Amino acid sequence: MKKFLLLIGSMLLLVGCSKSISKDDWSQIVPGMSKAAVEDVIGKPKEEISDESQIKDDADAFISDSKELSSIKSDNALDAKISAMEGVKSALETDLDVLEYIYSVDKNDRQVIFVDDEAYFVNYEISE
Repeated sequence: MKKFLLLIGSMLLLVGCSKSISKDDWSQIVPGMSKAAVEDVIGKPKEEISDESQIKDDADAFISDSKELSSIKSDNALDAKISAMEGVKSALETDLDVLEYIYSVDKNDRQVIFVDDEAYFVNYEISE
């Protein structure tokens, strides 16, 4: 009986860890939410990045890719995202705590970047 319960518990743990987040759940995440509130809505991230150089590299890549896309098609939402990510880079140059969470949303990686425990940047899909 103990082995059976252990097996069931292990299976439930694995199922819980492999949860993919739906776009509807992801759309509930907005800038200004606390880290705890984000985790209450969509759970723990698949990856947590606290290394500031890695976060800066991710920010630089996002800004570069977004500016390239912006040069092809003007989009106010994209411009706002670029501005927010530039704000993340500025926060990295101060004493503020910056943390990046990576989630799998409908098989795509999406990020939430927290500045002092508050969601500052949420990577939504840019509408076409």
